[in-house]
Amino acid sequence: VSSRESLRVIDEYVAKHNRAVTDTDGRAWRGLLGEPLAATAGALLRIGAGDPPERETITLVNPVLLVPRLDAYPRWFVAAAMERRGRRGTPRPALMMFTRSGPDAAWRLANKTTITGQKLPKIATDGQGYALTVPAETSARLAVGLNDLAAAHGAYLTGGDDRGFAAGPYTSGWRAQQAETSRRLRAGGWRDTGRFSRTRYPVAALRTKDGGVLAWYAISRVDTLVAADGGAPDPRAVPSDVRGYLDRPVTGGRTEVRAAWLLLPLTYVPPTGQASVLGMTSGLT
Repeated sequence: VSSRESLRVIDEYVAKHNRAVTDTDGRAWRGLLGEPLAATAGALLRIGAGDPPERETITLVNPVLLVPRLDAYPRWFVAAAMERRGRRGTPRPALMMFTRSGPDAAWRLANKTTITGQKLPKIATDGQGYALTVPAETSARLAVGLNDLAAAHGAYLTGGDDRGFAAGPYTSGWRAQQAETSRRLRAGGWRDTGRFSRTRYPVAALRTKDGGVLAWYAISRVDTLVAADGGAPDPRAVPSDVRGYLDRPVTGGRTEVRAAWLLLPLTYVPPTGQASVLGMTSGLT
């Protein structure tokens, strides 16, 4: 993928995104997304009564292209840029991955992570400035192998072994937030259980200059809420996006709710030591 084509893809995405949100055209907005991000689009449109979940136009400032050499499809590249929402929004660092499934397919946004308070590692490049990919099978020497990232991260969030990951908002912080959600559910008469697993989506990884990797991957999460002790649970305790997705409002007569989510972490794995989750996009599926 040439730098000229990459910039054209970015410009076209921004123009089409802004047109879709300005016209509240959910179908056009959905057409801009590729997997795995597209897996959350249906739920977002359903919650929003068919309108795009985003309401503001975006501007990308100073994009840096991270383009790997890929002989086969799917092909992908990453744009790291400052994203401004609306006319007066404060720019925030964002990493946007675009993918193309075949020679006749369109480029689509497959992953997007907003970074706050985290420093990105420097990406290694070849002599012509192309980013270097890391095959999953060659990553066993890292602190956490690429094939094990999703399972290890899910085990951490479940409350298991946390030695492989550093504390932060998307590891220990996320776990503490879920504990608070569980307490709120129990107070509302619900008992909740969560299960994490790996997905069919492959890991994408770029080599960093220090010999580590910057990796994108996906985790499946299924939450099951059941009425505690056979009582009538409070529907207001159910998360708002889950309530919005259901065909009709949650009532006291409903005694079980099952919700599936997709977590899309962006993680830096050093050559030695703990992995650091720099950002994570989450969506109901």
